[in-house]
Amino acid sequence: MSTTLQVSAGSKAPHWSAIHDIRVAADIAGAGASGEFTELGAEAAQIYGAAIGVPNAGAHSGYGVFTDANNNTIVIATESRPAWGMIQSKNLLGKDPYIFHLPRNMGSGGAFEANAYMIAGIGERFGDYAGWVAAEDVELTQGTKVTRDGSHVPANPNFPLGLTLQPYINFPQLLTQIENTGRKFDRPIVILSSGQPITLASVLNQFLSTVLIVAKPFAELIGIPPALYDALSASIQEIVVTGKFSFNSLANVSQLVLPKAYRSYLPKARDVYAKIESGDYLSAMSALGVTPEKAVSTATHLLGGDVSKIIGKTSAPVTDVINKVQAIYQMDTVRALTAATRSGSVMTALTDAGTMTKVPLLQNLLTTTSGDTLVGALPSVSDIMQVVVNETRDITNVDLHKGALQLSLGQMVGSDTFDDLTIIGLKQRANELMEQGAKSFVLPVVVPDFKKIDFARAIADDVGQTVLFVSSTGTQESVSPNDSKEWR
Repeated sequence: MSTTLQVSAGSKAPHWSAIHDIRVAADIAGAGASGEFTELGAEAAQIYGAAIGVPNAGAHSGYGVFTDANNNTIVIATESRPAWGMIQSKNLLGKDPYIFHLPRNMGSGGAFEANAYMIAGIGERFGDYAGWVAAEDVELTQGTKVTRDGSHVPANPNFPLGLTLQPYINFPQLLTQIENTGRKFDRPIVILSSGQPITLASVLNQFLSTVLIVAKPFAELIGIPPALYDALSASIQEIVVTGKFSFNSLANVSQLVLPKAYRSYLPKARDVYAKIESGDYLSAMSALGVTPEKAVSTATHLLGGDVSKIIGKTSAPVTDVINKVQAIYQMDTVRALTAATRSGSVMTALTDAGTMTKVPLLQNLLTTTSGDTLVGALPSVSDIMQVVVNETRDITNVDLHKGALQLSLGQMVGSDTFDDLTIIGLKQRANELMEQGAKSFVLPVVVPDFKKIDFARAIADDVGQTVLFVSSTGTQESVSPNDSKEWR
């Protein structure tokens, strides 16, 4: 029954030595767009997204997330690129990361390419490019920074306590010294290729537009052509700016967070959703095969997310009902995310819970990241991830931090990045529904086919409840507690 997911993003943060690859370094520096690194085997298309493990990104990332032998979270970025401005403006690395500013080449005539060589540590190339400034041989010490000419200037106030670094001539040399301390630092480390910083105001004013632009190349990877994505972006902008929505716009935007195999259900799901919201339960439930005498009670279950009780009362094909209801959930997710920035209710619930796994809306958001979807393009995701990074216990390692950053910036994430959190959230939901009387739990269809059995087994064994699911081809299956797979 399984299908192969086209993995479009790497979920693991590589060791920082990956910057020796000129493609990675150039992606951070914003260089090589005109073929300057062709002689080294790096075409522009190979550069875009190389630093974040997302091929075909369509534009320079301007940053990368890495780790070292001590499991530190290390972000290498160019200060003048929009990505760093967005990361900084939303405190996506926490409120007080350790930041090292490294002087970089300024001006034109190959300055960006020289910066790429500096990041990669290809020192013999520095002098081949105009605009080079004396950035070599800078000594960083606690409290002061000693420049090449011997002058002492204040070091970054966030400099790690007790850390003294010897002179360096490039990024790898600096990172080697940090790694050789053998320390796991208490917060992320940022190595910035310094320059004219992006202003906070300009970033916040353009945040949504920038995210939508960044997300566009990834839309094609999930089966949404550029012209359609432009239309969806316009709907997102309208929803965010006005706070208003139509069921048509919700259905359209939901294409970004529903795998291609299920998008055909959106028109009918839209109609059911509209009827439920207007209080026309009889018509809504009739569309799902539920008889009039059971319509009101079943609609209540639907709004509460209990698909299993609908299945027990419908004459319609189970697969059809499950897929329509999932499409409704995705539309409701888009709607709720829009409201989140206006009411603050989701943010408050997230802060109080201390984890995404206990907030129903975010349980669905997590599940949606497990497949071929583009969650980062949705409104308010960056605001949610800001709270997740700073106010919850969810971001426990560098790989999750990498995923949080990419979601916030509108980029695709590795399909397994949030799987552990997703399963915890699904178990939480299954327990809640079982306490309300549900006899089984229906696994969301957005979980890719090849993950469904493993997810279902994990939930069934832990919760003690039968888990139902359908594949993208319509095959129905169930997993009972502590049992092997059973065919239905």
